[in-house]
Amino acid sequence: MGIIKSIKVVRVGHRYVRDYRTLTHLCLVSRALGAEAIYLEEVEKELQETVGEVNRTWGGDFAVVEDKWKRVFQDAKAEGRAVVHLTMYGTPLQEKIGELRKRDSFLLAVGGPKVPGEVYKLADYNIAVTSQSA
Repeated sequence: MGIIKSIKVVRVGHRYVRDYRTLTHLCLVSRALGAEAIYLEEVEKELQETVGEVNRTWGGDFAVVEDKWKRVFQDAKAEGRAVVHLTMYGTPLQEKIGELRKRDSFLLAVGGPKVPGEVYKLADYNIAVTSQSA
């Protein structure tokens, strides 16, 4: 099994006004599970402040970065990261876990409502996060 060197997360399809609490939780869970950064299409000051306060209180330097998801995907691929789209309609994790364990850096793509079909095509892996599969 490879040692994970780096995990980054990108949120695709974010709608800030509707998703504020969910987005805050996504940031905090990503941080707690070892991600170094999350990329969002739009970053509000309040979210930056919340994450900054968590970093000051608990340590670490988890970053919230504003960028377009397509650019984040391109940069990740250029860095040699495995781009893993977490979706209800992907391949069951159990079928790909051995392959994923051989990788050491990841970009985890977490979608919102109506993820563009292009995300499925650009991702290296579309992994089911439930028992549903295509």
